[in-house]
Amino acid sequence: MARSLHINGAIHARRSHRAAGGLNLYGFAGGDPINFSDPFGLCPYEGEKRTATLRDCTEDDRKKAFGHLVADRGSEGQETVQTFIDNELTFELTDGSISCEGVATTSCTTGTTVQVDGTQASQVVAADLVREGTHVMMRGKGMTRGREEILSWDRALNFYGRLPRSLRTGAEYNAAGPMRKNNRAAFEAYFCSRLKC
Repeated sequence: MARSLHINGAIHARRSHRAAGGLNLYGFAGGDPINFSDPFGLCPYEGEKRTATLRDCTEDDRKKAFGHLVADRGSEGQETVQTFIDNELTFELTDGSISCEGVATTSCTTGTTVQVDGTQASQVVAADLVREGTHVMMRGKGMTRGREEILSWDRALNFYGRLPRSLRTGAEYNAAGPMRKNNRAAFEAYFCSRLKC
């Protein structure tokens, strides 16, 4: 790990992080090592050492979303955080929907990079992280794509349902929750019609 001396005399560690534009030596500090720091690298979605604490994460919208996961009293939030740590996943917010396997969506995981539509509220981003974390957990388990999608939505809806009612602002989740509750067969058929079950 290289160290760099800045004008104010503070020594900041430079860490290698891949970014959309190539190598970003200050990715741990949101590209701004003067105003932000990550002294111990203890963040679940970035850094060399990963932990479930958010104390050293850059103060940004990613940290807000992860705050909902860490605060979750159910298993989905905690397991998603642990999945990010265990698989060294990185987390990027985009400026709108994402094309994932040719389909417009709000979240997608490619390799170890999770992208989520950052125009959504932080709690909706967190629910999308549960979905993507579930996909990562299911890699290599022999589950069909359709069944994996159903499981990822089930887990995300469980998480979303525990949020305070005032925070449940995701239109897609607000539509899927009642469908799952009132007509489980229709809920599953929706995913199986698009993906192999």
